[in-house]
Formats: sequence, C-alpha cells, structure tokens
Amino acid sequence: MVNTKEKSSDKRRKQKRESEQRKRERIRLDPHLYEEAKRKERERYHQRKNAGKIKTINERNDREKRQIRKRWRQTSSEYRKKRRTQENLNRFLEETTPPSTPTRLDALFNEHPANIPGSSGRSAAGRKRVLRKRSQTVRKLKNVQKERDMYRRKAIRYKTKYYRMKSQSIKINRESPRIKVAELTKGQKISKEVRRQLVFGEVLKTQLQQNFIELGYSAKKKRKFIEHTSGNVIKKYRLINETKKIFGSHKIQKNKASERINETKVKRSNLITVVRKFYERDDNSRMCPGKKDTITVKKCKKQKRYLSNSLRALYEKFALENLDLYKISYATFCKLRPFWVVIPTAAKRETCLCMIHENMLLLVTKMKLLQIIDESNPEAVCRTICCDMRRECLERICETCKHKQVIFKTYQENEDSSYKKWVLKNVVINIKGVEKNCKKILKDEIKCTKGEMVKLLIGSLPKFMNHISNMNHQFKMIQDLKKKLNPETETVIHVDFSENYTCKYFREVQSAHFGGSKPQISMHTVVWYRKLDEIKPESFCTFSKNLRHDPIAIIAHLLPLVRTIRKKMPSLKRVHFCSDGPSTQYKNKSMFYLIGSKLAEILEVNEISWNYFESGHGKGAVDGVGGCLKRSADRLVACGYDVPNFEQLIFHLKESCSGIQIECVSEEQIDNLNQIVPNNLKPFKGTMQVHQLCWSIENPNCLRLRRLSCPDCSFQMNCEHYELGQFTIPNLHRTFSEELNDTNMYSSDLANNLPSTHFMKEGNLLEIPENSCTQSFPQKFAAKLRYADVYSSDSEDDQPLIRFTNQPDFVESLEPENQESLEPEKQFFEKDDFVLVEWPKYSRIHYIGQVNAIHGAIYEITFMRRVSSTKNNLIFIWPQEEDLSEVNSNCIIKKVASPQVLRRNRFLFKDDPILMCNTLK
Repeated sequence: MVNTKEKSSDKRRKQKRESEQRKRERIRLDPHLYEEAKRKERERYHQRKNAGKIKTINERNDREKRQIRKRWRQTSSEYRKKRRTQENLNRFLEETTPPSTPTRLDALFNEHPANIPGSSGRSAAGRKRVLRKRSQTVRKLKNVQKERDMYRRKAIRYKTKYYRMKSQSIKINRESPRIKVAELTKGQKISKEVRRQLVFGEVLKTQLQQNFIELGYSAKKKRKFIEHTSGNVIKKYRLINETKKIFGSHKIQKNKASERINETKVKRSNLITVVRKFYERDDNSRMCPGKKDTITVKKCKKQKRYLSNSLRALYEKFALENLDLYKISYATFCKLRPFWVVIPTAAKRETCLCMIHENMLLLVTKMKLLQIIDESNPEAVCRTICCDMRRECLERICETCKHKQVIFKTYQENEDSSYKKWVLKNVVINIKGVEKNCKKILKDEIKCTKGEMVKLLIGSLPKFMNHISNMNHQFKMIQDLKKKLNPETETVIHVDFSENYTCKYFREVQSAHFGGSKPQISMHTVVWYRKLDEIKPESFCTFSKNLRHDPIAIIAHLLPLVRTIRKKMPSLKRVHFCSDGPSTQYKNKSMFYLIGSKLAEILEVNEISWNYFESGHGKGAVDGVGGCLKRSADRLVACGYDVPNFEQLIFHLKESCSGIQIECVSEEQIDNLNQIVPNNLKPFKGTMQVHQLCWSIENPNCLRLRRLSCPDCSFQMNCEHYELGQFTIPNLHRTFSEELNDTNMYSSDLANNLPSTHFMKEGNLLEIPENSCTQSFPQKFAAKLRYADVYSSDSEDDQPLIRFTNQPDFVESLEPENQESLEPEKQFFEKDDFVLVEWPKYSRIHYIGQVNAIHGAIYEITFMRRVSSTKNNLIFIWPQEEDLSEVNSNCIIKKVASPQVLRRNRFLFKDDPILMCNTLK
C-alpha cells in the first residue's frame, strides 16, 4: 500500500520551494523591492556581525584564514572565468549576426510610432530562438573546453613520461665507474689498491641503481629491494643521502611507511589470536558435546562453543587480564569473537549444566524477582562480597573482604514464597503392575518464607564460592600444565567416556526402528597433548562392544593409548591425566588402586598425576572428538551406507576420520581384568573432595590425595597447601624386573612376549624333550597362560615359554599329605649358569635364561624364547634382540645343566626333567 502521508508531505515541500522561487523572481524584477531586500540583508549581516555570530578574517586562526582565502581565490577565479565566457559569447554573437533588414513596419514606426500594432508574440518567439542558439553555443564551448583540458593533461603526462625515460636513459648511459673515479681523483696520487676499492664502490652503486630501475613500476618490489640494501649501518655512517641519490627519497619514505604498516598488521594479528584463545578457554566457553553442534562459515566447519557469561562480563574479564598488554574497545572485542563461539539462546536446550550453579541461579533469580537483592546472577552476588575473584576471596580467607555480607533490601520476613530447585527424589513407578521405588533428579518447587530464602542463600554461598574457586583453580592449573610441558619427558592426557553410539541402517523397518534390536557401542575418547615447537594435540578413541564404564573398562581402554605413547615418547617420565570426576568412573577406590598398580606398571614412568575438573565442569576437547566421530558415522548413514554392527562402524570411521587414531577393545580384554582389583579395598574418606592424586616410583604403594592440584609441591612429599591424606595400595611389592616383565605381557607379538629387550644377540635354538617333562607332573600344576595375563592378543605367539598339559599316569596314586613341598631351596648361582625363573605375580609363567652378571641378590639374566613345538621336543631360540633383565634371587627356581648344542644352533638340556618339572609352580 502506498504511503499517501509521506507522498503528500513531499508534495507540500516541493510546492513551498516553487512558491519561494517565484517570490524571489518577482523581487528581482521589481527594482524597488530588490533594493529593499538587499538593504534588509545588509542590516541582518551587520546585526549578526555585531552579535559575534560572523567572524571577520582577522578574528580567525591561521589555518582558517588560509582556507577562507583559498575559497575566495576559487570563487573569484570562477567568477572571472564565467565573465570572460559571457563576454566572448556576446562578442561572437555581435560578429556573426548580420544587421537586420528594415521593413515597412519599421518605416511606419519611425514615421508614426503610435500607429504600430502590438507584436509581443513574434518578439517572444524570436527571443526564444536566440536563447536556444545561445544555449547550443554554450554547450559547444563547454565541450571544447573539456577536450582542451583533456589534451592538456595528456600533453603533461606524455611530457613527464618523456622526461622520465630520458632521465633513465641518461642514468643508464652515463659515465662509467672508472671515469668517475678518475675525475674524482684527478690531480691526486693514490695507490692501486685504493683506486680499486673506489672503482668497486662505484660499480656496486651503479649495479644497485640498474637493478632498481629494472624492477619496473612495482612499488612492492622496490620497497622490498630497498629493505635489503639499507639498514642501520648506512644510518650509522650517515650515508642516507647517498642512498637517496640511487633510489630517491620518496622510496625511502614509502619503505618506512610499509614497516609501520607491517608492525600494525602483526599487532592486529597477535590481538586476534589472543582474543580467540580467550574465547576458547574452558572457563569462558564450553564445548558442545553433541554431534550436531557444529557451525560452518566459508567452508570451515567447527564444533560449537557456548559462552559461559555475557559478552560485557567477558570483556571486563579480558580487560583485567590484559591490562598492560592490549587495550581494545568493547565493540572490537565483540567483533573479534570467533564464529564458532556462539551466544546461547533460549531455543537451545542445555542438558549438561552444573547442579550447584543451576540451583544457585534459580535461587538468586527468584530473589531478584521478589526484590530482595539487586543482583541477577550468582557471580554478581559473589562480587559484592569479594574484593577480587581470587581463591583467597572465594574461600573467605582474605583479610580485606572475609567479613563482607550480602546487602538485602527491605522485605517481609514471614511472607510466603517459593523457588525452583533440582533435587534427588524417591519416586514410585509402576512397572507391569508392580510398584517400585527409584531415585530421579527432578526440578522441584520448594515452598518457604522470604526469611528462610535469605538464610538459605547465606548458608549456600560458602559452598558455591568454594565450588567456583575449585573450578577456576583446576582450569588454570591444567592450562599451565600444558604450557610448561617438558618436550622429552612429560605429557598431558585428557580422557572421558562419550555417549554410547547406537548402530543404525539407512532404511529401517518400523519394528527395527522402535525396538531394541540395534546394538550400542561404547566410546572412550582421549586427547593427548605433547610439546614440540608448540602444544600439539592428538586425538584417540577406543571402541568396545562392552558397555561398562567402570575402572576396569577404563584401564582396558587406556592400554592401546599407552602403547602408542611409549612408542612415540620412549623417554617419558611423568604423565598428567585430566578427566571429570564421576564417582562410578574415575574417582573411586578401585580407580585409585588401578592407577597406583596397573596404570603405573604399564606406563613405566616415574610419576603420575590424575587431575579432576570440578563437578559439572568437565567438558572439553574430548567431547569434540566424540561428536566428530558420531557425526561422521551419521553422515555415512545419511549417504546410504549401513552401520549395523561394531565391525562396520570401525571400518567406516577409520576411512573417514583419518585424523583420529581408532583402536578396538574386546569384551574378553575387559572381563579378564576383573580379578585385578581386590574385594577388600577400603574407601578413602573424603573422596568427593579429591581433585588431584599423585603417584611416584619412590613410594609405589602410596597415592597422595589432594584437595586441589598443586603446582609447587612434588609428588613424593606431602602437600603443604591442599593435602587430604594417603591411599595405601595393598599387596603391592613390585621390583624393576617385574615391571619390565609385566609390561611385556601386554604385547601382541612373539618378539615382545618376554621381559624387556635391550640388546642384539645371535639367534640360537634350545630343545627340551616334551614327554620327559610332562608325563611325570600333576595336571593341577599345568601352567597354561590365561588371556587375562596376555590381554593384548590371543595369538599363539603369546603362550608361555614352557607349558605342561599332559596328565601323568601316577596322579591318582598321589595323596595330598604325601606330596612333598614344592618350595624352592636356597641356592647360589654363578655366572654363565642356565637357570629356571618364575615371576611371583605370574606364577604360571616360567623362563629359561643364562646368568650374565651378579650384583648381590640381583642376577642379570639373558632370557631365551620358545618357538613352535616339534613332535617330541620344545624348541627354544635366542631372540634377535638380547632379552636382558634384573631378577631377584627369590625368583630363580633352580639351576639347569648346560644344554647340548644341536644342529642349526639348537640346544638340548640333559638335566633331570622330573626334578626340573617338580620345581615348577
């Protein structure tokens, strides 16, 4: 619909302008009115001048004087130009217009002027023709003037170009360097060496000038050339004028300007990087864990991050942190926000909120609505009673602000009210007609008075402030850990379970879609940080059909990662783990035991720390890894592929997600670790307060538990700042040789299924007659290797060196009371003796080796390897890499007689096989 009101107003303004124009025309045509109008304008001018509204040129400053005089000159020039044009036009018309022919009417007019009839119409038409021709002439003159100006500019341009080319030709074809030196030294006696140096200087100057000219008109290349041929040395010896003779002074100035521009670009680039990292910090924004939480701009796809506070609050925080480095405006701070860091909206439902934060927010929001307090969020309440958001202030130990209290408005203390709160409630549910009690997290409405609400806020603030302090401290500590990593011996590992992935088909029948026939797959995501030139993260994910998320499953999922880390960082000495703190997964007595026993054993490091994020604030980069994998799998399904089972999922993800290392963990590997954790472990009192646990090889039976991660105290000593206590690991007596042996039990190939290997040795074979060793030994002592001991592979290469499975004929006649004790006797061994070794922790695995050196009760033994069995013999071979380990004397069962060397460097032991077998456990 047309806006008639707006159209009518434009019409009125147009009519008003036309009316004023007609009025001015009438005044100009009437001499008396025109003189009167000019008189009034002069009086108005003098009044304004006397009032000080119009300043004379003498009252203005020098700059204004120059501007006014310049404007006067331009106006005068235009006026004179216009006047000359009009005079030329009049002269042209006078010269080209012929005299008019007298007519009979003119004669009558001369004789009787009063008798001439009116001729106003003909004169008006003639006047119009004259004006038309005059306008045409003026237009022609203007076009001629434009052409003249154009040709004049061209002439100036070509003339300038000619002089430039002429000057260049003069520069190129000028006198040679030798002639210049000769003129310079005319009448002077100088040595040949000095003359040669002078010629060299002139040649170098001429060559630089010629190279500069050959660069053409590229200002960028010329500036770059000048940068490489000028610097502080020229400035030091005051030869800048000489360079100006070669390149020109304006070139030097452009070079300096480009340097300033480059400095500005670098500063802006650094500022953008700093602001981007600030936005991406976990305390300022949170990573979205969902596979659909992505955003793409200009073909750049990123995982979304939601701001944890308003832009204004984050700007104030950034300004305080970078007070002396960067000073930017709020608008610039908002403009530099990365596109993947988005502002959360009401349409986006949050499902991973912290219960402590959310309950406090609900309470403060309600009190703000009831006009009890002025603050609208919990952080603002904390700021009113803290001089700074430091740990001392938040924990109420700061001398300045520990006595501050929240300021409340006037309210009716006994007035009834209510607020919302997330609580754990017992709920009765009906399942197939049977009522059962269960616990659920619900948002409940709590009814209370305003006075009770105030008391609740005062009582909840210390816990909430301590929660914020822990959150900030843990974020900062883990951030500092990554920055201060030792490139050779230290690393950070961030771990977390991702939500189980549900397999799906591209096309599904209804019963399959709504039923429970689609399998789920467990995903454990890891981001490994190590320091090369900068902090480099690497992503891992282990998949399993077993849906357990308990400590046993965690250790099984970490084993493939440990093998990769040990391969890439052989000199690793210290590992820092980071995770959230669910009591069923990473923070419980079983996990504490496994960290100190199993994890320390397989990592082969000197120190381990496990750092927990504050409850409800554990989201990080690992959630992005899980989201990427699930999103890739769903994209394949959308393209027509089926992902119905575990094998298909792994196959497709390894092809589509090459940047993430994918490993598989079998159900047997998890189930066979069940016996590792003792059943009589005692829980640590205060487990929920633990945010760091430390293990050191100097005291392997003890874990030090701390309230917060401490950067100052070592892992071997009690923390002076945050110590909570110690967790003792029962029944753990580990030696260095046992660590080496146990580590190799998790290898998947034959070459590593022995104690650790360090050196090379020529391959030899060893034979032991199988029948003589097995027919005389009870079946209950058969030493078959279990999968729980070698859980990295189920291949035949991981079988023990000696295995006894045949049941002897005399077993039935043996009675328990008549059986002799199988405890080994105390023996002493010498160098080059062949011995049979048993590991205390894995008593079913035995090895044959040769003593190389003796250090008190520690024997240095080179072990042998068994190859595939023949018909009646067990074949051994020296490994290609020497398998050397230190063994305690208690681990040596007996001495074995020197073997007989057979063909192909095989050896046959002639010791009593029954005696040797009876010493086996």
